[in-house]
Amino acid sequence: MRVSCVWELILEYKPTGYDSRSMPHKLNTEVNSSSQGSAWHGIRQLRSGWADGPAYITQCPIQMGQAYTYNFTITGQRGTPVLACPHLMVTINDLRAHYRPPEAQRDLSVRETLQGSPHNIWIAGEWWNVDPEAVINQALQTGGAPNVSDAYTINGLPGLFYNCSSKDTFKLKVKPGRTYLLRLINAAMNDELFFSIANHTIHTLTVVEADAVYVKPFVTDTPVISPGQTTNVLLNTKPFSPNATFLMLASPYFTGMGTFDNSTVAGILQYQNYPSPHIKSLPLHKPTLPLFNSTLFVSNFTRKLRSLANSKFPANVPQTVDKHFFFTVGLGSSPCPTNTSCQGPNGSKFSASVNNVSFALPTTTAMLQSHFSG
Repeated sequence: MRVSCVWELILEYKPTGYDSRSMPHKLNTEVNSSSQGSAWHGIRQLRSGWADGPAYITQCPIQMGQAYTYNFTITGQRGTPVLACPHLMVTINDLRAHYRPPEAQRDLSVRETLQGSPHNIWIAGEWWNVDPEAVINQALQTGGAPNVSDAYTINGLPGLFYNCSSKDTFKLKVKPGRTYLLRLINAAMNDELFFSIANHTIHTLTVVEADAVYVKPFVTDTPVISPGQTTNVLLNTKPFSPNATFLMLASPYFTGMGTFDNSTVAGILQYQNYPSPHIKSLPLHKPTLPLFNSTLFVSNFTRKLRSLANSKFPANVPQTVDKHFFFTVGLGSSPCPTNTSCQGPNGSKFSASVNNVSFALPTTTAMLQSHFSG
């Protein structure tokens, strides 16, 4: 695996309160391979759009061997944002240092149970036996769908469903009668993922935050997480250690054209009271995930994501709408250039679009700079 970015996070100020979040940040980014930027997922760049990161969108790419300092302020957010550049995603440590349920969530009785309980990070990623940049470049040249990865991973481990990987399985060790905060992060390149833990009647998952914003808590057995998205869930364990271990699975949601990796990555949730030799003899329960094209399930899940919207965390949105906009983001096709052959649908090229209009990235000036300077 090749790392393309090196980060040095300089925290200039850390608030003493949980709910007052206004934090100046500096992040030095050094690029060791091809030119690129660092994209921030879940951070609202208020009056600092140039620090958002995507190359040629909000800034020109950082040149190979050069460094750039991101300097911005995070205001009114809490949770688990992530920073991404090709080949790597990292969490922003200071925003994930604490979790305190707002008043509307304290009926969950988690404020006390979380004291001393670890905050577990669960990162879904992909294992590539080739350079991912080469995969993207090939897709852009041929017009076909990019090749899929060799495996999905949980915290870098492919798990026991892939060949020769049974020893490379992530294990989440828990204690009975506890409430754990799981920080779910989808670091896969293109795939939305279902996530579930076996025996959900015991291991209930309560969604409390998405992309660094509190949401109205709701219980689900299978969260759905898009690439670059984060979701914080509370996991309640059984009051007494069960005589079993439990699989944690993730698999893709896909309804479009092209190729995708229709495989499943597995981790194991196990209770700490059992000695290692005894654990291997325990029954291993497996959850049932939705079908890969279960749009109805995904729609029902996303419909439950609502702002917390109480007096302490209000949803300050305009009450009067002057004009309505409707955007559709999709994957279509465009004609193959003359005298070339393409590997997209019916000899065309795959093209992403907004309202059925695609565009080519600029090569000299970032779009945000053009907006202000012309």
